[in-house]
Amino acid sequence: MNAMDRVPFRNLIVAACLLLAVNTGRAEPTDGPVVADVIPVGNRLTPNQQIIGQLRTRPGSTFSAEAAQEDARTLRGAGFGDVRVRTQNASDGRVIVYFDLSEMPNKIGEVVYKGSKHIKQADLESLTGLRRGMPLNPVANKLACQSIERKYQEDGRMFARVVLDEGENSGDTRVVFNITEGPEVKVTATEFVGHGGWVSSARLREQIVTSRSHLGIGGTFDPRKLEADVMQLREYYRNLGFLDSDVSSELVWSRDHTGVKIVFHIKEGERYKVSNVELIGNKALESGELLKMVNTKAGATYDQKVIQADANAIQDTYGVGGRRVAVKDSYVQTGPGAVAVQYQVMEQAPVRIHNIIVEGNDRTRENVILRVLGMYEGQILSWPQVRAAEERLANLGLFDVNRENGARPTITVVDTDNPGYKDVVVQLKETTTGSFMLGVSVNSDAGLAGQIALNERNFDIFRFPRSLDDLLSGNAFRGGGQEFRLEAVPGTQLQRYVASWREPSLFDTPYGLALSGYYFTRSYTEYNESRLGVRASVSRQLNRFWNFSETFRVEGVNVFQVSPFATPAITNNAGRSTLVGFRTGLVRDSRDSYLRPTQGSVLDLSFEQVLGTYTYPLASAEFSKYWTAWSRRDGSGKHVLSFRSQAQFAGDDTPVYERLYGGGYRSMRGFAFRGVGPFENGLNVGGQFAWLNTVEYQLPVLANDKFFLVAFCDGGTVERKFTISDYRVTAGIGMRIITPITGPVPIALDFGIPIVRNPNDIKQLLAFYVGFGG
Repeated sequence: MNAMDRVPFRNLIVAACLLLAVNTGRAEPTDGPVVADVIPVGNRLTPNQQIIGQLRTRPGSTFSAEAAQEDARTLRGAGFGDVRVRTQNASDGRVIVYFDLSEMPNKIGEVVYKGSKHIKQADLESLTGLRRGMPLNPVANKLACQSIERKYQEDGRMFARVVLDEGENSGDTRVVFNITEGPEVKVTATEFVGHGGWVSSARLREQIVTSRSHLGIGGTFDPRKLEADVMQLREYYRNLGFLDSDVSSELVWSRDHTGVKIVFHIKEGERYKVSNVELIGNKALESGELLKMVNTKAGATYDQKVIQADANAIQDTYGVGGRRVAVKDSYVQTGPGAVAVQYQVMEQAPVRIHNIIVEGNDRTRENVILRVLGMYEGQILSWPQVRAAEERLANLGLFDVNRENGARPTITVVDTDNPGYKDVVVQLKETTTGSFMLGVSVNSDAGLAGQIALNERNFDIFRFPRSLDDLLSGNAFRGGGQEFRLEAVPGTQLQRYVASWREPSLFDTPYGLALSGYYFTRSYTEYNESRLGVRASVSRQLNRFWNFSETFRVEGVNVFQVSPFATPAITNNAGRSTLVGFRTGLVRDSRDSYLRPTQGSVLDLSFEQVLGTYTYPLASAEFSKYWTAWSRRDGSGKHVLSFRSQAQFAGDDTPVYERLYGGGYRSMRGFAFRGVGPFENGLNVGGQFAWLNTVEYQLPVLANDKFFLVAFCDGGTVERKFTISDYRVTAGIGMRIITPITGPVPIALDFGIPIVRNPNDIKQLLAFYVGFGG
């Protein structure tokens, strides 16, 4: 057979092989079980036949796992959320195939709030989170019902009810809330029944959040607040030693159920005494030494605030040496109305600081926080420092502090792998540090003045913007813990414009630096005065109480529009002059509050040498002392006695605008501003020596400690030379009123009457200060 004869035979063999392969690939497997039935499970909306019609797996066919999985993918593509395949053997050897289905929910076609009149639809949508096109979820819709109802109750409509007309079933396409708002309930009165005479109803009202409605304003009833009020009153009584006390509430409804009187029923019981004080578990320190730190004594009335302060004192005594103790205070009843106060001390060995971890400072530089802590890695951990550092962070003004919800910087000490070391974790939440203020003030010394101020407490002079977004986000020039302020105070008698910058810790040292530039103008009876100057001050906080400072100033002063009746004591200083001053200051401040101190003292000493057009010294010494004369049993309502004395001296060459004057608010009430001093031709020419004294007694009138009466006696003199030849005395009464509009600075009104005066002095019955800002 030649080559041409062999080619057709070879092609025939190849074709036969291909035909066999194709037939083999199309052959159905014959070794699998037969499908007895196909059953969809979980479909509530789609009929079985519609599902089975999309499947390859059918009754009578041979079961194939691959084909079943392909069917599952087909069903997922048809809109089912999840599809799982399982089989069950039948008794005749066949299999039943189940397709477990999860149907996709219907989409919400519409959300309807029927009956809502007092809550805007946008607020309801924000509350429920439901929108058109979202998957319909009956459970979420029921929860939304409860949220709407709760919101109405918070707004004082405690009889509000919300029902789902549609949206409770998975087959629904709309969510319809049927809202019955009900009347708004106001608290018409709060009454306290059963309390003893030692505490007034007005004082008890200060312990609760629920307030009464006045002329239909405020006083919205909230059952949750009422529950919290009951718990607060119980805590209030028990902290004061009424350990068996109990408080409950009763609601007295008006006929139309739009008003409710809340009656608090108080069962005080007996106020407990301390029979004895016990220390348990202390080994490193003797009980006698620790008991010296404790103010709770046998025979004293039980007071939880004092007891807690004692526990802190014990902790501090241990902590100075680096020992950690947990002090738990408790009491054991020893007889009728008597308890033994126990301090359980759990000692630990001294430890050192391993790591200091700062969390929450997204903007503030870490070194700003670390320098405030006063703690360093590797040092022995002093536990009193932890509490003091928390207080310093809270007072810094850079982090969130909210006494109502308990937010404040916290320092937590946590264990490490090394038992001799602890980690210190500082947790913070930054707050808004920039402010723009518009305000107005009026006082008897300077008349009416406006205020426009831009202030940033977390300024960073070196934090330049890196991008436009950096500038717009507010990160530029922030985070350094510095303070920057621009202020404009235009007024009828006084104008002041200031730009200032302060770094409290220069190069992370204990030294602070403050720089300012200012323009000042003031109208007096004798002349008008303007000043343009710069000031630089370096300060050093020596310890908790003492502060030392050095201040340098350069000023250009202009005395103009001098009165035609002025004598040479004034006219000799008219026109322009230049001052260069070097001032040294030393201050000791132990007051418990800057705005309303109730104890402590302030000593302020300063000496300044001034050069330039005139050469003269200025010296001042001022001392103030505060005592709490009486307070309510809960520590509020403090009566405060205060004493202040100030002596000032100016040199012979001191110009008229730097000399000493008396009279006016915070000086000698009963006299006008600069109404006390040496007079010539009826004009005050100022003195070289001043001695001013004040004794004042302040007592609260209202239970909320926001209205006070003041009785005072001012005395002093302003002399040409260092002598006391013309001492004045005034007496009077006044008021201090704290309002939400004026903030923490009270409105001050003082009525003073001169008892001893000089005929030339200028009297003024009323001295006052009123400030508004925001």
